[in-house]
Amino acid sequence: MAARGTRCSNEPGEATWRCGYCRNQTTLTGGTIFQAANLVLTTWFLALYLLIQANINFSALELMCDLGVCYRTAWLAKHDPGDGGAGSGSATDRAGRDR
Repeated sequence: MAARGTRCSNEPGEATWRCGYCRNQTTLTGGTIFQAANLVLTTWFLALYLLIQANINFSALELMCDLGVCYRTAWLAKHDPGDGGAGSGSATDRAGRDR
């Protein structure tokens, strides 16, 4: 039997989901590259779409104008999408090596 999840919106901020089987709580973006992101998911999806569909090198300045975000956010989204837009807060890269 598949576990059913229930949505909990009692907590301020992001809604959490609770597994009906193991009672573990998580968020929609938990365990993904977006878990530390400060951007709305629709903005991330638009940024990724624009970068993938570009026939030429898409500059961070163009991405900034298209998304309506600051230059630093556009640069981070373009150069390190696996960081979730959180900047360089992690001491290791995605492969687990020290930076």
